[in-house]
Amino acid sequence: MKTIMVDMDEVLCIGGHLGIVNKFLNTSYKVEDLPGYYTEDMLPKERLQEYYQFFKTENPYQYAEIIPDAREVLEKLSKKYQLFICTAYYSDVYDME
Repeated sequence: MKTIMVDMDEVLCIGGHLGIVNKFLNTSYKVEDLPGYYTEDMLPKERLQEYYQFFKTENPYQYAEIIPDAREVLEKLSKKYQLFICTAYYSDVYDME
């Protein structure tokens, strides 16, 4: 059986990082409000370091929403392939002290 690795962010779920930004700023931005790919672009530059510390205390997947039909697609794929869900991990990206 062949193997497929499926990315988590923006493939299976969306909005996790935006949920953290909303909590940090006490806002209610939606994905369509993003000016680009990076949610950090919504933050005032003078608060970035404070945000990075806050980010380390949060779980993005607590805020994420499953992309429509993702479960159904995975179910179909799982009949022919061995699936692994993967994502990038921020080990020191936000360790900017």
